[in-house]
Amino acid sequence: MLETGSLLILCSLCPHRYGVPAHAAEQFEQTCLTQVFPPARRQRHDLLLTKTTMFSPAYLVKACVPVYRGVQHPGEFMITFPRAFHAGFSHGFSCAESVNFALPDWLPMGALSSKMYRELSHMPVIPHDQLLFILARQVLSGHRADTIAMLQPQLSMLLADESRLRALHREAGYHFAPVASSEEDRSLYCARCRHACYASYVRCACDEKRGFCSCLRHCAEVACDKCKKVTVYERVSLAEMETMLAAVRQAGVCLPF
Repeated sequence: MLETGSLLILCSLCPHRYGVPAHAAEQFEQTCLTQVFPPARRQRHDLLLTKTTMFSPAYLVKACVPVYRGVQHPGEFMITFPRAFHAGFSHGFSCAESVNFALPDWLPMGALSSKMYRELSHMPVIPHDQLLFILARQVLSGHRADTIAMLQPQLSMLLADESRLRALHREAGYHFAPVASSEEDRSLYCARCRHACYASYVRCACDEKRGFCSCLRHCAEVACDKCKKVTVYERVSLAEMETMLAAVRQAGVCLPF
């Protein structure tokens, strides 16, 4: 899956590590599903997210998937990049620590990651929409100018999606309301696809009692048939998004390079 890069430092024995580069990720996934896992398990749509299976790299070599081996020694750093698959094992007691990181050019990959996790109905590793707004506010406060080039197109796409989906729900007669102050800082996830609903979410009266909500894409699948009132709650209005995007664009124009 599409996660961030990671940095691993080792303080003890020398483990063997194997990796598949990002450009061969789809080939790796297809090989796992068709040649590694038994047919009975292939029906699980989130199979590659569980990370519970170790297998010989010989499967990958046989399928012409590029796979590399490395031996990490004490005090050495090992970096893995987004979309790359990696695994390893130690030869005894081991003490290691890792940290995830993301550079500005990761943002488009993060958007793709969010989309893929949504299609798999899997909880996202990073709430991508919320991250975009956090970065935009940092830019507007005079920080993180290094993110503008990658942030601007991502904000544009998010605004386009929110505008299109909210217009559809407005035409369908849904009510619109701001998010209640009690839920302003609460993390909410779509009951259907597990997408992190930051900019907006949908609820019917029954959903409010059950604590459920849905994203703008799946409200028809989540809302019950009994409720006549369905509400779109806006944490960030379209006007706010447009103002934020315009300011980010202006900040990009004013950069000294």
